[in-house]
Amino acid sequence: MANPKHRTSDGLAILDSITGEDPAIHALIVDEAEKLRIAKAIFQLRTKAGLSQTALAKRIGTTRVVISKLEDADYAGNSPEMLQRIGKSCQGQRL
Repeated sequence: MANPKHRTSDGLAILDSITGEDPAIHALIVDEAEKLRIAKAIFQLRTKAGLSQTALAKRIGTTRVVISKLEDADYAGNSPEMLQRIGKSCQGQRL
């Protein structure tokens, strides 16, 4: 009798099974996962603070378009300074 396949919904485990042991691919996946985590955190902080993208942008001296890009996991322009400004603007909000 054959062993039943173990099924998972863990996205990283699924990608690992598809991509194998290639360290370059693994590094790319980890980098993309981190960008997604940052984008989600910015969105969650902003919404928990009850701010629109425009309101947050005004508080930190930027534009709504920049906030929109920061909340997009495909955007690679996150700077530590901008992330600190967002954190200070959303003080008291926890993820």
